[in-house]
Amino acid sequence: KLYQSMALIREFNNNDNGSDGRYKSDIILRLVEILLFHIAQTLDKKPPQKEQQLKFHAVIKSATKQLQQPWTVGSLAAKMHISEPQFYRLCKKETGMTPIKLLTRSRLEYSCYLLRYTNYNLEQIAFTIGYADAASFSHRFRQYYQLSPGYWRNKDKGIVVSG
Repeated sequence: KLYQSMALIREFNNNDNGSDGRYKSDIILRLVEILLFHIAQTLDKKPPQKEQQLKFHAVIKSATKQLQQPWTVGSLAAKMHISEPQFYRLCKKETGMTPIKLLTRSRLEYSCYLLRYTNYNLEQIAFTIGYADAASFSHRFRQYYQLSPGYWRNKDKGIVVSG
């Protein structure tokens, strides 16, 4: 369609056919608008995702909605009916991260939300995002953000908690 629009503009410009030109600029303007529309659509098109990619993103979305579950590479791969190595490679290809790093990031990002916008204690947050206890959660949070969960919770409130 893009090439058809360009061809129409060229043909219209080349074939004057003795017309008085009153509508020529309006027609060219309309053809240019159509051409721009087609260009915009072409640029916005993403390559279609394969069925496996769609299924992968659906599995990850499902897992991030159930962070309290003890997800493993094996359990995620089983949801897609593929092997663990295949799932690992697919995850690296689609996200640039290993499955466990992707889950850890999702868990810790959600913990930031819970720390900021809820009054849950660390034990409740740990359970909600899939950690066995507050100590494991705090350790991983510090490792990832170089801040304690308490410091994160209070940093925008003007309260400084050492840690």
